[in-house]
Amino acid sequence: AYATPEDDAFIQTVTSHGITFPSTDYAISTAHQVCDLIDGGQAPTSVATEISGNSGLGVEDTGFFVGAAIGVYCPWNQNKI
Repeated sequence: AYATPEDDAFIQTVTSHGITFPSTDYAISTAHQVCDLIDGGQAPTSVATEISGNSGLGVEDTGFFVGAAIGVYCPWNQNKI
């Protein structure tokens, strides 16, 4: 189990999709970064592109990751995806 029920839900969601990260802390902090960037006005697609470049994930996995991050950590942004 991780720090919060949201963290548990997020990690379970992305790992069940086959997405792996160097650590769960990295995945969780990156997910929070997704929300910070979108809250700051960036489009989810540009955030996904940035994450893909930094993480080495493919486009589809990055899109899933961004969607999962929004769904768990900043659901008020779901209308942007």
